[in-house]
Amino acid sequence: VRIPRHYVTHVAEGGSAQGKQASAYYLLELMGDDGQVGLGEISDMEAEWDPPPPEQLRTALKEALIGQPVVDENSLKDRSESALSDIAHPELKRLTRCAVEIAILDLMGRCAGVPVSALLGGTVRRNVNVSWVA
Repeated sequence: VRIPRHYVTHVAEGGSAQGKQASAYYLLELMGDDGQVGLGEISDMEAEWDPPPPEQLRTALKEALIGQPVVDENSLKDRSESALSDIAHPELKRLTRCAVEIAILDLMGRCAGVPVSALLGGTVRRNVNVSWVA
C-alpha cells in the first residue's frame, strides 16, 4: 500500500532532499487453521531499502510460516527473518519480524476473544500522548 502524505515530509538526518511525498506500507495477514486472521504492519519503508515486491515477500513468508504452530512465536519470528535473508534490507527484515510478532499476538487475541493487551498482562493506560514533528 502506498499512502500519500498530506504534505511533503523532510527528515533531519539522512533523508532525501526532495522529502517524502508518500509512505510505503506492507500489511501482513496471518490466518489460523480456524480462519481467524491476525494483522501486522510494516510502515514507512524507505526507498533505499529496495523492498521486494509484495508477491515475493508473500511467497517467502508463506513458505516459512505455513503449517507452523502459532504458539511457537519465537520460531515463527526467526523463520520469517531467515526467509528474507537474501531478498530484504536488514531494517526491512527487522520490521518484518515485528509485523509477524504483532500479527501473531493479534491472531492469538482474536482466537481467545480478548484484546492483545490482555495477552500482555492487561491494560496499563487508556491514553498515550504522541508528539510527531515533520
